[in-house]
Amino acid sequence: MISETVQNVFVRIYCLLLLNFYFLAFSVLGLGLFGVGPAARMVVELYLDANWDYQELHFKSAWAYFKQYFWLGNAEAWGVLGILLVFAYNLWLSTQLTGLWVLLIQFILLFAMVMTAVIALYWLATQSQYDVGWRDALTLSIAQFFQNFPTTLLTIGGLVVILAVTRFFPGLLAFLTFAVLLLWPVWRSQRWFAHVDDLLAGKK
Repeated sequence: MISETVQNVFVRIYCLLLLNFYFLAFSVLGLGLFGVGPAARMVVELYLDANWDYQELHFKSAWAYFKQYFWLGNAEAWGVLGILLVFAYNLWLSTQLTGLWVLLIQFILLFAMVMTAVIALYWLATQSQYDVGWRDALTLSIAQFFQNFPTTLLTIGGLVVILAVTRFFPGLLAFLTFAVLLLWPVWRSQRWFAHVDDLLAGKK
């Protein structure tokens, strides 16, 4: 029993290592700026297909997903980045101001940035989970963010922990960080997906 558990742990770590490698390799292939979006979509799609079966994590499948979502992945990634940059610029401008009301503005801007990032990760997971258009997936992701805010806080907390651990052990960037960052929202979304499935089944 113990040996089986240890084996499962090592298999999962190996899967994460492989997915992280694929993400880095295809991000570089897309010259970074044009590779991150489709590479992120590829990682989530591969994970959902394989479900911890490392023998299903083929380079050929990774390449196929990267090509399939190259334009869409870039459009969505650049759209999210643009929104984050607008919030970040306004946050920077707010630092030039004084007064207690500025603190409220800064809190709102910080919350908007976090909300945008988390919804974007939920959006990525939802599009990979369901065969729906980007608008429907975005609607579901926004609903997921607000439907159970304590659960969303756990998602945010997990992302903060991942980033904090990476801050102390930057070498993890080359091995685990990106895969775990992308898949943590997927793992946290399983109850939401089950809820959506129940709602869809009720309409049939």
